[in-house]
Amino acid sequence: MKYFIVALIIAGSLTAIEMSDRTKIDDHYDKVLYESRQGVVLIDSTGGNTTLWTQIHESIAYSPIADGIQIVNRGYSPTGVLNVHQADGDFSFWVHDYVVYNQQIPPANGGARYPTSVAVTNPYISMPTLDAGSTFGYMVAQYCEGGWFSSNWNPPVDIGPGNLDIHKVIGKELPDGNILFIGLDVNYNILYRTWDSTLANPIASGFVASGYVYWGFDINGGIAYVFYNDTLTDTLIYYKTTTDGITWSAEQTWSLAFTPPYLNADIKWRQMALTDDGQPRLIFDAIDDSDAFYPWYGKIYVSHTSGIPPVELTAALADTEAIYPTIACGGEKAVAIFNVPRNNLADSLNWWDIHYCYSTDNGITWSPPINLTTSSPKRVGLQQIAKRVDTLRSHFFYIYAVDADVNHDPYWHIWFGGIDNFLIFCGYAPIVGIEEDKQTQRLKGSKLVIYPNPATNILNVEFAADKPSVIRLFNCLGQIVYSGPIYKQCSIDISHLPWGVYFVDISNMRGKVLLIR
Repeated sequence: MKYFIVALIIAGSLTAIEMSDRTKIDDHYDKVLYESRQGVVLIDSTGGNTTLWTQIHESIAYSPIADGIQIVNRGYSPTGVLNVHQADGDFSFWVHDYVVYNQQIPPANGGARYPTSVAVTNPYISMPTLDAGSTFGYMVAQYCEGGWFSSNWNPPVDIGPGNLDIHKVIGKELPDGNILFIGLDVNYNILYRTWDSTLANPIASGFVASGYVYWGFDINGGIAYVFYNDTLTDTLIYYKTTTDGITWSAEQTWSLAFTPPYLNADIKWRQMALTDDGQPRLIFDAIDDSDAFYPWYGKIYVSHTSGIPPVELTAALADTEAIYPTIACGGEKAVAIFNVPRNNLADSLNWWDIHYCYSTDNGITWSPPINLTTSSPKRVGLQQIAKRVDTLRSHFFYIYAVDADVNHDPYWHIWFGGIDNFLIFCGYAPIVGIEEDKQTQRLKGSKLVIYPNPATNILNVEFAADKPSVIRLFNCLGQIVYSGPIYKQCSIDISHLPWGVYFVDISNMRGKVLLIR
Protein backbone atom coordinates (compact mmCIF):
# COMPACT_ATOMS: atom_id res chain seq x y z
CA MET A 1 0.00 0.00 0.00
CA LYS A 2 1.26 3.48 -0.85
CA TYR A 3 0.75 6.48 1.37
CA PHE A 4 0.52 10.23 1.31
CA ILE A 5 3.31 11.57 3.52
CA VAL A 6 3.19 14.99 5.16
CA ALA A 7 6.02 16.19 7.42
CA LEU A 8 5.34 18.79 10.08
CA ILE A 9 7.45 20.28 12.84
CA ILE A 10 5.58 21.16 16.03
CA ALA A 11 7.45 23.37 18.46
CA GLY A 12 6.58 25.13 21.68
CA SER A 13 8.25 28.28 20.49
CA LEU A 14 10.67 29.43 17.83
CA THR A 15 13.50 29.46 20.34
CA ALA A 16 13.04 25.73 20.84
CA ILE A 17 14.34 25.20 17.32
CA GLU A 18 17.81 26.43 18.39
CA MET A 19 18.89 23.07 19.77
CA SER A 20 22.60 23.91 20.09
CA ASP A 21 25.18 26.28 18.70
CA ARG A 22 26.25 23.45 16.38
CA THR A 23 22.82 22.98 14.92
CA LYS A 24 20.68 24.99 12.56
CA ILE A 25 17.57 24.47 10.55
CA ASP A 26 17.47 26.72 7.54
CA ASP A 27 15.94 27.05 4.12
CA HIS A 28 18.56 26.09 1.56
CA TYR A 29 16.68 27.08 -1.55
CA ASP A 30 18.98 30.11 -1.91
CA LYS A 31 21.97 27.75 -2.08
CA VAL A 32 20.56 25.31 -4.60
CA LEU A 33 22.46 25.06 -7.87
CA TYR A 34 20.82 23.51 -10.88
CA GLU A 35 22.98 21.31 -13.07
CA SER A 36 21.61 19.27 -15.93
CA ARG A 37 18.77 17.20 -14.44
CA GLN A 38 19.29 17.65 -10.71
CA GLY A 39 19.27 20.12 -7.83
CA VAL A 40 22.60 20.24 -6.02
CA VAL A 41 23.22 21.63 -2.53
CA LEU A 42 26.57 22.49 -0.95
CA ILE A 43 26.18 20.87 2.45
CA ASP A 44 29.67 21.15 3.94
CA SER A 45 32.61 23.37 3.05
CA THR A 46 35.00 21.72 5.53
CA GLY A 47 35.06 18.18 4.19
CA GLY A 48 37.96 15.87 4.95
CA ASN A 49 39.54 14.06 2.04
CA THR A 50 38.65 10.52 3.20
CA THR A 51 34.93 11.27 3.53
CA LEU A 52 34.08 9.65 0.19
CA TRP A 53 37.29 7.86 -0.69
CA THR A 54 36.90 4.15 -1.65
CA GLN A 55 33.03 4.14 -1.86
CA ILE A 56 33.12 0.90 0.17
CA HIS A 57 31.52 2.74 3.06
CA GLU A 58 28.27 4.67 2.49
CA SER A 59 28.30 8.30 3.58
CA ILE A 60 24.77 8.97 2.28
CA ALA A 61 21.59 7.05 3.09
CA TYR A 62 17.91 7.57 2.27
CA SER A 63 15.15 6.31 4.57
CA PRO A 64 11.83 5.64 2.80
CA ILE A 65 10.24 5.29 6.25
CA ALA A 66 11.13 8.82 7.35
CA ASP A 67 11.49 10.27 3.85
CA GLY A 68 14.80 11.51 5.14
CA ILE A 69 18.30 11.84 3.70
CA GLN A 70 21.35 11.66 5.94
CA ILE A 71 24.95 12.48 5.03
CA VAL A 72 27.92 12.10 7.34
CA ASN A 73 31.31 13.55 6.44
CA ARG A 74 34.68 13.85 8.07
CA GLY A 75 35.74 17.37 8.99
CA TYR A 76 38.88 18.92 7.56
CA SER A 77 39.67 21.38 10.34
CA PRO A 78 39.54 20.08 12.99
CA THR A 79 40.33 16.74 11.41
CA GLY A 80 38.94 13.48 12.74
CA VAL A 81 35.52 14.88 13.70
CA LEU A 82 32.27 13.97 11.92
CA ASN A 83 29.48 16.29 10.77
CA VAL A 84 25.97 15.02 10.06
CA HIS A 85 23.42 16.60 7.70
CA GLN A 86 19.77 15.61 7.34
CA ALA A 87 17.08 16.74 4.91
CA ASP A 88 13.62 15.75 3.81
CA GLY A 89 13.19 14.17 0.38
CA ASP A 90 12.19 17.50 -1.19
CA PHE A 91 15.28 19.34 0.11
CA SER A 92 12.78 21.80 1.64
CA PHE A 93 14.77 22.03 4.88
CA TRP A 94 18.11 20.93 6.29
CA VAL A 95 19.41 20.12 9.77
CA HIS A 96 23.17 20.47 10.17
CA ASP A 97 24.86 18.89 13.19
CA TYR A 98 28.52 19.82 13.36
CA VAL A 99 31.03 17.77 15.39
CA VAL A 100 28.58 15.00 16.26
CA TYR A 101 31.59 12.75 16.80
CA ASN A 102 34.54 14.51 18.43
CA GLN A 103 37.36 11.96 18.70
CA GLN A 104 36.21 10.42 21.98
CA ILE A 105 37.33 6.85 21.21
CA PRO A 106 39.99 6.02 22.22
CA PRO A 107 40.62 8.95 24.59
CA ALA A 108 44.17 9.60 23.42
CA ASN A 109 43.40 10.01 19.72
CA GLY A 110 40.14 8.82 18.23
CA GLY A 111 40.11 10.52 14.86
CA ALA A 112 37.32 9.20 12.62
CA ARG A 113 37.74 8.04 9.02
CA TYR A 114 35.48 6.67 6.26
CA PRO A 115 32.06 7.38 7.85
CA THR A 116 28.80 5.55 7.03
CA SER A 117 25.21 6.78 7.39
CA VAL A 118 22.79 4.23 8.82
CA ALA A 119 19.36 5.71 8.18
CA VAL A 120 16.11 3.75 8.28
CA THR A 121 13.68 3.96 11.21
CA ASN A 122 16.23 5.96 13.22
CA PRO A 123 19.46 7.73 12.27
CA TYR A 124 22.87 6.28 13.16
CA ILE A 125 26.43 6.78 11.99
CA SER A 126 29.27 4.24 12.02
CA MET A 127 32.98 4.61 11.38
CA PRO A 128 36.47 3.31 12.11
CA THR A 129 38.54 5.43 14.47
CA LEU A 130 42.28 5.63 14.96
CA ASP A 131 44.09 4.28 18.00
CA ALA A 132 46.58 6.22 20.10
CA GLY A 133 49.29 5.56 17.51
CA SER A 134 47.17 7.01 14.68
CA THR A 135 46.62 3.65 13.01
CA PHE A 136 43.38 1.73 12.39
CA GLY A 137 41.34 1.07 14.48
CA TYR A 138 38.20 0.76 16.46
CA MET A 139 34.63 -0.08 15.39
CA VAL A 140 32.47 2.86 16.52
CA ALA A 141 28.80 3.75 16.11
CA GLN A 142 26.54 6.54 17.32
CA TYR A 143 22.76 6.67 17.80
CA CYS A 144 20.43 9.68 17.46
CA GLU A 145 18.11 9.07 20.40
CA GLY A 146 15.81 11.93 19.47
CA GLY A 147 15.10 10.49 16.03
CA TRP A 148 15.11 12.20 12.68
CA PHE A 149 15.89 15.95 12.57
CA SER A 150 16.20 16.15 16.38
CA SER A 151 20.01 16.61 16.70
CA ASN A 152 19.83 14.63 19.95
CA TRP A 153 22.86 12.36 19.44
CA ASN A 154 23.98 9.95 22.16
CA PRO A 155 27.69 9.50 22.92
CA PRO A 156 29.60 7.16 20.58
CA VAL A 157 29.88 3.46 21.42
CA ASP A 158 32.90 1.19 20.92
CA ILE A 159 31.01 -1.68 19.27
CA GLY A 160 34.09 -3.90 18.66
CA PRO A 161 35.15 -3.50 21.36
CA GLY A 162 38.82 -2.55 21.41
CA ASN A 163 41.45 -2.11 18.73
CA LEU A 164 40.65 -4.60 15.95
CA ASP A 165 42.70 -2.96 13.15
CA ILE A 166 39.41 -1.96 11.51
CA HIS A 167 39.45 0.39 8.51
CA LYS A 168 35.74 0.28 7.48
CA VAL A 169 32.51 -0.02 9.49
CA ILE A 170 29.24 -0.29 7.53
CA GLY A 171 25.94 -0.54 9.42
CA LYS A 172 22.38 -1.50 8.37
CA GLU A 173 19.06 -1.93 10.17
CA LEU A 174 17.71 -5.48 10.40
CA PRO A 175 13.98 -6.27 10.05
CA ASP A 176 13.70 -6.65 13.86
CA GLY A 177 15.10 -3.14 14.40
CA ASN A 178 18.53 -4.27 15.56
CA ILE A 179 21.63 -2.97 13.79
CA LEU A 180 24.11 -5.20 11.99
CA PHE A 181 27.61 -3.76 11.49
CA ILE A 182 30.18 -5.19 9.09
CA GLY A 183 33.81 -4.38 9.88
CA LEU A 184 36.80 -4.78 7.55
CA ASP A 185 40.27 -5.09 9.03
CA VAL A 186 43.71 -4.59 7.52
CA ASN A 187 44.30 -8.37 7.33
CA TYR A 188 41.34 -9.04 4.99
CA ASN A 189 39.04 -10.28 7.71
CA ILE A 190 35.33 -9.45 7.52
CA LEU A 191 33.77 -9.17 10.98
CA TYR A 192 30.22 -8.65 12.16
CA ARG A 193 28.75 -7.07 15.27
CA THR A 194 25.00 -7.00 16.00
CA TRP A 195 23.60 -4.52 18.51
CA ASP A 196 20.15 -3.56 19.71
CA SER A 197 18.45 -0.45 18.30
CA THR A 198 19.75 1.83 21.07
CA LEU A 199 23.36 0.56 20.89
CA ALA A 200 23.05 -0.31 24.57
CA ASN A 201 23.34 -4.09 24.31
CA PRO A 202 25.53 -6.30 22.09
CA ILE A 203 23.65 -9.27 20.62
CA ALA A 204 26.07 -11.24 18.47
CA SER A 205 29.61 -11.08 17.08
CA GLY A 206 31.98 -13.10 14.96
CA PHE A 207 33.68 -13.45 11.57
CA VAL A 208 31.91 -13.56 8.22
CA ALA A 209 35.02 -14.62 6.31
CA SER A 210 38.81 -14.41 6.43
CA GLY A 211 41.28 -13.74 3.63
CA TYR A 212 38.75 -12.25 1.23
CA VAL A 213 38.16 -8.88 -0.44
CA TYR A 214 34.93 -7.20 0.61
CA TRP A 215 32.46 -6.61 -2.24
CA GLY A 216 29.33 -5.20 -0.59
CA PHE A 217 26.70 -5.41 2.14
CA ASP A 218 23.00 -4.60 2.12
CA ILE A 219 19.76 -5.43 3.93
CA ASN A 220 16.46 -5.38 2.03
CA GLY A 221 13.57 -7.74 1.51
CA GLY A 222 13.92 -9.06 5.07
CA ILE A 223 17.42 -10.50 4.71
CA ALA A 224 21.05 -9.36 4.95
CA TYR A 225 23.69 -10.26 2.37
CA VAL A 226 27.47 -9.83 2.54
CA PHE A 227 29.47 -10.42 -0.67
CA TYR A 228 33.21 -10.97 -0.92
CA ASN A 229 35.69 -12.55 -3.32
CA ASP A 230 38.91 -14.52 -3.27
CA THR A 231 42.10 -12.45 -3.21
CA LEU A 232 43.58 -14.64 -5.97
CA THR A 233 40.82 -14.03 -8.53
CA ASP A 234 38.27 -11.30 -9.19
CA THR A 235 35.73 -13.64 -10.74
CA LEU A 236 35.00 -16.03 -7.86
CA ILE A 237 32.36 -14.43 -5.62
CA TYR A 238 31.00 -15.71 -2.32
CA TYR A 239 28.19 -14.52 -0.08
CA LYS A 240 26.58 -15.23 3.25
CA THR A 241 23.15 -14.27 4.48
CA THR A 242 21.41 -13.70 7.80
CA THR A 243 17.88 -12.78 8.78
CA ASP A 244 18.63 -11.69 12.33
CA GLY A 245 22.32 -10.75 12.55
CA ILE A 246 22.88 -13.87 14.66
CA THR A 247 22.44 -16.98 12.51
CA TRP A 248 24.34 -17.03 9.22
CA SER A 249 24.00 -19.28 6.21
CA ALA A 250 26.83 -21.41 4.90
CA GLU A 251 29.16 -19.76 2.39
CA GLN A 252 27.63 -19.73 -1.09
CA THR A 253 29.04 -18.99 -4.54
CA TRP A 254 28.03 -16.31 -7.03
CA SER A 255 29.41 -16.76 -10.53
CA LEU A 256 30.03 -13.59 -12.53
CA ALA A 257 30.43 -15.57 -15.78
CA PHE A 258 32.59 -12.61 -16.73
CA THR A 259 34.84 -12.30 -19.76
CA PRO A 260 37.29 -9.46 -19.06
CA PRO A 261 37.38 -6.72 -21.71
CA TYR A 262 41.17 -6.33 -21.48
CA LEU A 263 44.10 -8.74 -21.46
CA ASN A 264 45.21 -7.39 -18.09
CA ALA A 265 41.89 -6.46 -16.52
CA ASP A 266 41.58 -5.54 -12.85
CA ILE A 267 38.33 -5.21 -10.92
CA LYS A 268 39.16 -2.18 -8.81
CA TRP A 269 35.91 -0.79 -7.33
CA ARG A 270 32.98 -2.96 -6.25
CA GLN A 271 29.59 -2.37 -4.66
CA MET A 272 26.20 -4.07 -4.40
CA ALA A 273 22.56 -3.41 -3.49
CA LEU A 274 19.49 -5.57 -2.92
CA THR A 275 16.15 -5.16 -4.64
CA ASP A 276 13.01 -4.92 -2.52
CA ASP A 277 12.51 -8.67 -2.87
CA GLY A 278 16.07 -9.33 -1.67
CA GLN A 279 17.77 -10.03 -5.03
CA PRO A 280 21.45 -9.00 -5.23
CA ARG A 281 22.71 -6.58 -7.86
CA LEU A 282 26.51 -6.42 -8.03
CA ILE A 283 28.29 -3.52 -9.74
CA PHE A 284 31.98 -3.26 -10.60
CA ASP A 285 34.47 -1.65 -12.94
CA ALA A 286 37.05 -3.52 -15.02
CA ILE A 287 40.23 -1.44 -15.43
CA ASP A 288 42.90 -1.99 -18.08
CA ASP A 289 46.10 -2.51 -16.06
CA SER A 290 48.12 -2.12 -19.25
CA ASP A 291 47.11 1.54 -19.42
CA ALA A 292 49.99 3.44 -17.81
CA PHE A 293 48.36 6.85 -17.99
CA TYR A 294 45.70 8.20 -15.65
CA PRO A 295 42.74 8.19 -16.19
CA TRP A 296 42.85 4.50 -17.05
CA TYR A 297 40.66 2.70 -19.54
CA GLY A 298 37.78 0.97 -17.80
CA LYS A 299 34.21 -0.25 -18.22
CA ILE A 300 31.25 -0.63 -15.81
CA TYR A 301 29.23 -3.84 -15.35
CA VAL A 302 26.22 -5.07 -13.34
CA SER A 303 25.79 -8.73 -12.43
CA HIS A 304 22.10 -9.45 -11.78
CA THR A 305 22.04 -13.28 -11.83
CA SER A 306 24.66 -15.83 -10.87
CA GLY A 307 25.98 -17.69 -13.91
CA ILE A 308 24.73 -15.13 -16.45
CA PRO A 309 27.25 -12.68 -17.97
CA PRO A 310 26.95 -9.18 -16.48
CA VAL A 311 25.47 -6.21 -18.35
CA GLU A 312 27.95 -3.58 -19.52
CA LEU A 313 26.57 -0.13 -18.67
CA THR A 314 29.21 1.72 -20.71
CA ALA A 315 28.70 -0.12 -24.00
CA ALA A 316 27.23 3.00 -25.68
CA LEU A 317 30.37 5.04 -24.92
CA ALA A 318 33.01 4.92 -27.64
CA ASP A 319 36.27 5.73 -25.82
CA THR A 320 35.66 4.38 -22.33
CA GLU A 321 37.61 5.44 -19.26
CA ALA A 322 35.01 4.73 -16.59
CA ILE A 323 35.58 3.99 -12.90
CA TYR A 324 34.17 4.20 -9.35
CA PRO A 325 30.61 2.78 -9.62
CA THR A 326 27.88 2.57 -6.98
CA ILE A 327 24.31 1.26 -7.17
CA ALA A 328 20.85 1.80 -5.62
CA CYS A 329 17.57 -0.14 -5.73
CA GLY A 330 13.95 0.50 -4.75
CA GLY A 331 10.50 -0.34 -6.07
CA GLU A 332 11.30 -2.08 -9.34
CA LYS A 333 13.96 0.49 -10.16
CA ALA A 334 17.73 0.48 -10.00
CA VAL A 335 20.26 3.27 -10.60
CA ALA A 336 24.02 3.07 -11.11
CA ILE A 337 26.40 6.05 -11.10
CA PHE A 338 30.05 6.20 -12.16
CA ASN A 339 32.73 8.52 -13.61
CA VAL A 340 33.54 9.20 -17.26
CA PRO A 341 36.14 11.86 -18.30
CA ARG A 342 34.94 15.10 -19.88
CA ASN A 343 38.34 15.89 -21.40
CA ASN A 344 41.47 14.06 -22.51
CA LEU A 345 43.84 15.68 -20.04
CA ALA A 346 45.98 13.60 -17.70
CA ASP A 347 46.56 13.40 -13.96
CA SER A 348 45.24 16.30 -11.85
CA LEU A 349 43.77 18.05 -14.90
CA ASN A 350 41.51 15.13 -15.71
CA TRP A 351 37.86 16.23 -15.55
CA TRP A 352 35.38 13.58 -14.50
CA ASP A 353 31.66 13.87 -15.06
CA ILE A 354 29.17 11.76 -13.13
CA HIS A 355 27.04 9.55 -15.38
CA TYR A 356 24.12 7.36 -14.43
CA CYS A 357 22.14 4.50 -15.95
CA TYR A 358 18.69 3.45 -14.78
CA SER A 359 16.65 0.26 -14.87
CA THR A 360 12.89 -0.20 -14.50
CA ASP A 361 13.00 -4.00 -14.17
CA ASN A 362 15.06 -4.44 -11.01
CA GLY A 363 18.43 -4.09 -12.69
CA ILE A 364 18.07 -6.60 -15.53
CA THR A 365 18.10 -4.17 -18.47
CA TRP A 366 19.62 -0.69 -18.38
CA SER A 367 19.44 2.67 -20.13
CA PRO A 368 22.46 4.21 -21.88
CA PRO A 369 24.59 6.51 -19.67
CA ILE A 370 23.22 10.00 -18.88
CA ASN A 371 25.56 12.84 -17.86
CA LEU A 372 24.53 14.44 -14.55
CA THR A 373 27.20 17.14 -14.32
CA THR A 374 27.74 18.31 -17.88
CA SER A 375 27.47 21.99 -16.84
CA SER A 376 29.52 21.78 -13.64
CA PRO A 377 32.16 24.56 -13.52
CA LYS A 378 34.37 22.48 -11.20
CA ARG A 379 35.95 19.06 -11.42
CA VAL A 380 33.81 16.61 -9.46
CA GLY A 381 34.39 13.10 -8.21
CA LEU A 382 34.32 10.48 -5.43
CA GLN A 383 30.56 10.18 -5.75
CA GLN A 384 28.37 7.88 -3.67
CA ILE A 385 24.68 7.01 -4.04
CA ALA A 386 22.06 6.35 -1.37
CA LYS A 387 21.29 2.60 -1.59
CA ARG A 388 17.50 3.09 -1.57
CA VAL A 389 15.70 4.78 -4.47
CA ASP A 390 13.03 7.35 -3.59
CA THR A 391 10.00 5.63 -5.11
CA LEU A 392 7.68 8.49 -4.10
CA ARG A 393 9.32 10.86 -6.56
CA SER A 394 11.22 8.36 -8.76
CA HIS A 395 14.40 10.10 -7.59
CA PHE A 396 17.79 8.96 -6.42
CA PHE A 397 20.12 10.87 -4.09
CA TYR A 398 23.88 11.09 -4.26
CA ILE A 399 26.86 13.10 -3.01
CA TYR A 400 30.21 14.04 -4.50
CA ALA A 401 33.32 16.07 -3.71
CA VAL A 402 35.01 19.11 -5.23
CA ASP A 403 38.55 20.16 -4.33
CA ALA A 404 38.18 23.42 -2.37
CA ASP A 405 41.79 24.54 -2.83
CA VAL A 406 42.33 24.12 -6.55
CA ASN A 407 40.18 23.05 -9.51
CA HIS A 408 41.83 19.65 -9.86
CA ASP A 409 40.49 16.10 -10.05
CA PRO A 410 39.55 15.12 -6.44
CA TYR A 411 40.00 11.41 -7.18
CA TRP A 412 43.55 12.01 -8.42
CA HIS A 413 44.42 14.10 -5.34
CA ILE A 414 43.40 11.28 -3.01
CA TRP A 415 44.89 8.46 -5.08
CA PHE A 416 48.26 10.19 -5.31
CA GLY A 417 48.45 11.51 -1.75
CA GLY A 418 46.72 14.89 -1.74
CA ILE A 419 45.34 16.35 1.51
CA ASP A 420 43.27 19.26 0.20
CA ASN A 421 40.07 20.50 1.81
CA PHE A 422 36.97 19.25 -0.03
CA LEU A 423 33.51 20.69 -0.62
CA ILE A 424 30.75 18.11 -0.14
CA PHE A 425 27.65 18.39 -2.37
CA CYS A 426 24.36 16.51 -2.24
CA GLY A 427 22.18 16.12 -5.31
CA TYR A 428 19.08 14.36 -6.54
CA ALA A 429 17.95 13.39 -10.02
CA PRO A 430 14.83 11.84 -11.52
CA ILE A 431 14.93 8.38 -12.99
CA VAL A 432 14.03 9.53 -16.48
CA GLY A 433 12.11 7.58 -19.07
CA ILE A 434 9.79 5.98 -16.51
CA GLU A 435 6.04 6.15 -16.95
CA GLU A 436 4.07 7.79 -14.19
CA ASP A 437 3.38 5.54 -11.24
CA LYS A 438 -0.24 4.49 -10.79
CA GLN A 439 0.00 6.33 -7.49
CA THR A 440 0.88 9.55 -9.30
CA GLN A 441 -1.98 9.03 -11.71
CA ARG A 442 -4.39 8.77 -8.79
CA LEU A 443 -3.26 12.20 -7.64
CA LYS A 444 -4.61 13.89 -10.75
CA GLY A 445 -7.59 16.02 -9.83
CA SER A 446 -7.12 15.33 -6.13
CA LYS A 447 -6.59 17.98 -3.49
CA LEU A 448 -5.12 17.99 -0.01
CA VAL A 449 -5.17 20.95 2.36
CA ILE A 450 -3.49 21.08 5.79
CA TYR A 451 -3.91 24.01 8.14
CA PRO A 452 -3.02 25.99 10.16
CA ASN A 453 0.47 26.42 8.89
CA PRO A 454 2.39 26.53 11.22
CA ALA A 455 0.52 24.03 13.38
CA THR A 456 -0.20 24.63 17.06
CA ASN A 457 -2.86 22.66 18.95
CA ILE A 458 -5.16 21.45 16.18
CA LEU A 459 -4.18 20.06 12.78
CA ASN A 460 -6.92 20.27 10.15
CA VAL A 461 -6.77 18.07 7.07
CA GLU A 462 -9.04 18.30 4.03
CA PHE A 463 -8.76 15.40 1.64
CA ALA A 464 -10.62 15.06 -1.64
CA ALA A 465 -11.53 11.40 -2.13
CA ASP A 466 -14.50 9.39 -3.33
CA LYS A 467 -14.46 7.01 -0.37
CA PRO A 468 -13.35 6.98 3.30
CA SER A 469 -9.70 6.43 4.03
CA VAL A 470 -7.38 6.19 7.04
CA ILE A 471 -5.09 8.94 8.32
CA ARG A 472 -2.15 8.11 10.56
CA LEU A 473 0.31 10.41 12.33
CA PHE A 474 3.85 9.10 13.00
CA ASN A 475 6.69 10.56 15.01
CA CYS A 476 10.30 10.34 13.83
CA LEU A 477 10.81 7.04 15.62
CA GLY A 478 8.16 5.46 13.40
CA GLN A 479 5.64 5.24 16.26
CA ILE A 480 1.98 5.88 15.46
CA VAL A 481 0.72 8.76 17.63
CA TYR A 482 -2.68 9.06 15.95
CA SER A 483 -4.83 6.89 13.69
CA GLY A 484 -8.38 7.47 12.55
CA PRO A 485 -10.78 7.65 9.62
CA ILE A 486 -10.94 10.53 7.18
CA TYR A 487 -13.54 11.38 4.58
CA LYS A 488 -13.34 14.86 3.09
CA GLN A 489 -11.87 16.38 6.26
CA CYS A 490 -10.80 15.79 9.86
CA SER A 491 -9.24 17.63 12.81
CA ILE A 492 -6.49 16.12 14.97
CA ASP A 493 -5.67 17.30 18.50
CA ILE A 494 -1.88 17.64 18.65
CA SER A 495 -1.68 19.74 21.82
CA HIS A 496 -0.27 16.81 23.82
CA LEU A 497 2.57 16.09 21.38
CA PRO A 498 6.11 17.38 21.92
CA TRP A 499 7.64 19.57 19.25
CA GLY A 500 9.44 17.76 16.45
CA VAL A 501 8.92 16.26 13.03
CA TYR A 502 5.82 14.14 12.39
CA PHE A 503 4.52 12.31 9.33
CA VAL A 504 0.91 12.18 8.20
CA ASP A 505 0.06 9.16 6.04
CA ILE A 506 -3.12 9.03 3.98
CA SER A 507 -3.43 5.88 1.91
CA ASN A 508 -3.18 6.05 -1.86
CA MET A 509 -1.78 9.59 -1.98
CA ARG A 510 1.54 11.24 -1.32
CA GLY A 511 3.18 14.61 -0.74
CA LYS A 512 4.94 16.71 1.86
CA VAL A 513 4.59 20.00 3.71
CA LEU A 514 6.72 21.48 6.48
CA LEU A 515 4.97 23.19 9.41
CA ILE A 516 6.59 24.97 12.35
CA ARG A 517 4.53 26.46 15.16
